[in-house]
Amino acid sequence: MKFLKLSSIALLLFAFAACSESEEVDVVRPEIKSFSINGSRENVRVEAGETVNLTYRVTDDQALSEVKFYIHNGFDGHVHPSSRISADAPVPFTLNEVVKVNGTEDENTYSFTIPANTAAGPYHVKMDLIDQEGNEAEFIELLMEVYTSSQPELTVSTPQEGQVLALEMGDSFEIKGEAADAEGIWEIHIDLLKKHDNHASGRVAHEGAVLTNDIVECKGELTYTIDHIFTIETEDGSDLEPGEYELQIKVWDNDAQVEDWDGDGNVKVVYRDIILK
Repeated sequence: MKFLKLSSIALLLFAFAACSESEEVDVVRPEIKSFSINGSRENVRVEAGETVNLTYRVTDDQALSEVKFYIHNGFDGHVHPSSRISADAPVPFTLNEVVKVNGTEDENTYSFTIPANTAAGPYHVKMDLIDQEGNEAEFIELLMEVYTSSQPELTVSTPQEGQVLALEMGDSFEIKGEAADAEGIWEIHIDLLKKHDNHASGRVAHEGAVLTNDIVECKGELTYTIDHIFTIETEDGSDLEPGEYELQIKVWDNDAQVEDWDGDGNVKVVYRDIILK
């Protein structure tokens, strides 16, 4: 009789253990193994009207669920009044797409076409991944430059390309260069932004809002000589954290197109790295 009781208890314990194992929750995050735009992770330039290929490889220990792509412009939230924009003016491009994936590994390409009337400038391309239990992978964000034949031109001679400025709060420095546009320049924006801690290689998107910003009004001039003093300061007088920052010099034309980073030919490279001590 004692043997039967012990056997029954053992069976119950075994069943309980098996049940507990089957109810274990998956907490392992899926992983984005690779992600590229037209086969590249940096210096990506695409002409408005062209097809873009987002290629990825993803894995999970149990079951994948969704790949998500988000694309939005990197014009940094500057609003241009509608009175300045004609009916046929270029329009900033956005994309929010969900792709279903199955199994524990998937390697594929998602393709789309950028409309011909897309506003030129920098775009942030973000990829997210979720598994069947809702665990999210560490996202990857790349930068894509959309260009057109009507985009403004911009060169910056000071600070020099490749130069890293080591500065402190309150420091000032010169920015010199030339801007031009066949239809006229509206504004030049000089922004300081903190770099991401979570991104892929290459020129990356900034983190959060513009920390300090100067705007030079050009009001339709076809060419403009940049000779500007920029100071590391905030509107409320607070100090910025030490770390890596990016100075972005942008030219806006009368149709609210923007010229920014990473390119050659029709688009000039215009960014400078700053280390805040």
